[in-house]
Amino acid sequence: MVKKCWAMTVLMIMIFTSAFSACSRPLSTQAIIIKTADAREDVSSVKLDCRLGFDVSGSSAMTLNADMSGAIDSVSQNMQMLVTMTMNAPSLPVPGFEAVNPEISAFIVNGWMYMSLSGMPGIEKTWMKSPVEEGAWEPQDSAGAMTDLLVGATEVTQLGTEPVDGVECYILQLDVDFDKLLEAGLSSLSGAGMGLDDLGAQSEELDNLLRNIEMKEWVGSEDFLLRKAEMSFSLNPSELGIPDIPAGSSLFLSLSYHFYDYNVPVEIVLPQEALGAEEVPSMN
Repeated sequence: MVKKCWAMTVLMIMIFTSAFSACSRPLSTQAIIIKTADAREDVSSVKLDCRLGFDVSGSSAMTLNADMSGAIDSVSQNMQMLVTMTMNAPSLPVPGFEAVNPEISAFIVNGWMYMSLSGMPGIEKTWMKSPVEEGAWEPQDSAGAMTDLLVGATEVTQLGTEPVDGVECYILQLDVDFDKLLEAGLSSLSGAGMGLDDLGAQSEELDNLLRNIEMKEWVGSEDFLLRKAEMSFSLNPSELGIPDIPAGSSLFLSLSYHFYDYNVPVEIVLPQEALGAEEVPSMN
């Protein structure tokens, strides 16, 4: 009887040890990527904060900082964003534009994009609207776009773990092809008056000119939801032939995202003043 009890005890210890070992075994990087992509499919809504930093050094020094906050409803494909910017360009030859603080409000509601701009000298705040074209929703979904970057990265390296908003997260370093960055929405810079209108056509050339590219993402170790993303790179604008930027200048861009309140219902309501928005050609 004693022998049988001892044998049963040893067997239970072996089973428990084996199960514990399997559970504590670190996940492979590929497994994390797959689980992150799968978790994204079940997201109905998310809130986010984003900060963009754009610095040009040299005789045409300019800094642009943009803070964005918003919410995305993936089920109804509705969205709201508020962007506040601070721009300092002392060498800009346009009076009144040396230091400005524009504000952009953007909504996507029922298949229409609404947008207003305020805080620019000589420009009165007005609302514009345009239909959201087929396939134009995906770039608006920042969490989905950042997840796509992870899935499409040429190489991903685990850098350990750390908490974000109290959630333990894997830290992942990404090696991403420049075309993937364009797909993630950086091509929107081409419409920001920065002389990058042909950015897509120059992607191969830009890929060779980018310096110090860094990209990291923080993914929950249990729910595999993307909590944070950071990217930065630098380049020499004169090598691209960007007008009005002298030789010797350098450009540095940084972008950070913070995602939170996953699957918490959001109510996206169009402001009353936007109901009379003027219809314009597609803005997306």
